[in-house]
Amino acid sequence: MSSLALRTADTHSRRAALTLALCLPSDVLLYLLLPMESQAFGITLAQAGVLLAANRLVRIFGYRHVLNFYARNGDRLTCMIAAGAATLCALGNSMLSGFAALLGLRLVWGLCFAALNLSTQVLATSEPTGAARRAGRSRALIALGPMLALPLGGWLTLWAGRVRSF
Repeated sequence: MSSLALRTADTHSRRAALTLALCLPSDVLLYLLLPMESQAFGITLAQAGVLLAANRLVRIFGYRHVLNFYARNGDRLTCMIAAGAATLCALGNSMLSGFAALLGLRLVWGLCFAALNLSTQVLATSEPTGAARRAGRSRALIALGPMLALPLGGWLTLWAGRVRSF
């Protein structure tokens, strides 16, 4: 293995992990906010439960299609489309309300997550030398997004609620 190939694998793995880490906070915050603030989203508590499960259910049926797209089009295009769609989902989650709109966003997000997660795993193991190290670092970087988003998002929600009540 050349040192250039290892550096390239490290760089690509790190970039994919950071992309997923930046996309995850929007999803993770919904697990906190949908049950607590379901009325603000224009849904019932039962609908919040369905919405939180929807992104996982779509992955069961959609992973094969994501995998086929990835195999045909490669990592870069798949990640760019998934990151762009995840950004639109994050914006939609913050601006839209109602069960139907949020369900559509959750389904799209599930496919985005599938594509980004697949990419991080493929890129971390693309070169056998250092694959375990890259995979571990990748998972650590990915965990940073939710780790920071939950306390900050909770605090901002409490702060915004107090500001609105004045």
